[in-house]
Amino acid sequence: MTFSVISLTKSILRLKIASIVFLSLTILPFVILSYYSIPAYDDFDYALTTIENGYFQAQKIWYFTWSGRYFSQAVLTTINPLIYYSFAGYKALNVILILLFIFACIYFFKSIFQNEVSAIFALILSLSFTSLYLYKVPNVAFVFYWLSSVIVYTLSNILTLILFAILARKLLWNCKMSQLFFITSTSVLTIAIVGSNEISMLVLIELLLFAQFCHFMATRKWNPHLLWLLVVSLIFSLLVYFAPGNQLRESTVASSPLFYQSVLRSFDDTFRLIINRVLDTPILLFTAILISAYLKYANTSYAANLFSISPFISIPCSFLILSSISFVTYWTLNAGPLDRTLNMVYFYFILFWVYNILVFITYIKRKFKKSEFNAPLPGYAIVIVMILIGSYYLKGNNVLLASKDLIKGRAKNYDKEHLDRFQIIRNCESDTCVVGRIISEEPEFYYPFELSEDASSKYNVILARYYDKPAIIVR
Repeated sequence: MTFSVISLTKSILRLKIASIVFLSLTILPFVILSYYSIPAYDDFDYALTTIENGYFQAQKIWYFTWSGRYFSQAVLTTINPLIYYSFAGYKALNVILILLFIFACIYFFKSIFQNEVSAIFALILSLSFTSLYLYKVPNVAFVFYWLSSVIVYTLSNILTLILFAILARKLLWNCKMSQLFFITSTSVLTIAIVGSNEISMLVLIELLLFAQFCHFMATRKWNPHLLWLLVVSLIFSLLVYFAPGNQLRESTVASSPLFYQSVLRSFDDTFRLIINRVLDTPILLFTAILISAYLKYANTSYAANLFSISPFISIPCSFLILSSISFVTYWTLNAGPLDRTLNMVYFYFILFWVYNILVFITYIKRKFKKSEFNAPLPGYAIVIVMILIGSYYLKGNNVLLASKDLIKGRAKNYDKEHLDRFQIIRNCESDTCVVGRIISEEPEFYYPFELSEDASSKYNVILARYYDKPAIIVR
């Protein structure tokens, strides 16, 4: 009997290790590809504005002529390596940001569960979330490889994960943390997220409202710190919304559709995205393993604290928050969601999916209290599910495409050609710098802006100014 228990324990440990190795391998190609990322149009534009006008004047220019994204614009005019003419720094920063995203996921899930679940459980859940996100995120370039988008959108997602990790550690688990650090860190993170982009601003306000609602339902009291963060987020949202640059941009956009039309379109888009992602990703297979692993924790005190809300409340609220992301695009731009918007929808979709699955299981366990709900999947069933998950990664998905870009050398060759071109421009002494076209096969996940034969085209002009050349053309 003892031998059987030991053998079973070893088998489970091997499955967990195999899961960690497999999930890590699905993430690794994206980390390597970030080394070959190529700076493009807005990257040079942000750097050039700082170089020509200085840091503080650059902030004024962006805020008064383009948008109210005070934080992301400040970051792009501070740590953008192109300001210092460093392409190596550009690549290193992209590598750092993708690693930071992965570690933010791990920190978030570890903070949510604390010591109530095993560290391996939290790690596997974190890697599963990251892998599933990469598997079908609509535009990988906007998420990891185009710095101007990474700072605006991905960094805000990272900061949101860190913010709610800190809130969970203090408010749910009462971890040892000085009150000054807690108030200062969460306030600064809130201000940064609000100033990153309008979608993150809106979702953060909605998440704080939802967290406050859940806290009230559990304790019949309002949480003063959540109220404080809500006030902070609303105040700084006004700085974003009433930025003069926003008014200028709005004047160039076609009139918005009626309110109810925007609502219906956003509901339709969100419903379609959910259906599509359920059908074309292995999320249901991941869910089966998640449920099996979580069952033994569903009756713990931590589950009562975190997942005790009714799924009939959490699921509609999640859907409304997801729909609000698309609504912003329809209402402000009179157009369907852009790729960067869909990236955000998918990011929060997976988060809400995990949350609502755990809410639902906690609800079922509390409602029916039947022993059969305690039985996890047997080992052979988990192996079968893992094999099925692996088979998903062998057909159309971002992980497969990223691996092909590396194996075939597309990313490496494309990167080398661009760096050679930049070197030619740097050394050019003619009145008009002539460069050849990029002939390497374009990788799947970069967002290049090719130069034009017309020296007056916008990208040509920006690159010429960046290198202090009279003109640049491609021939």
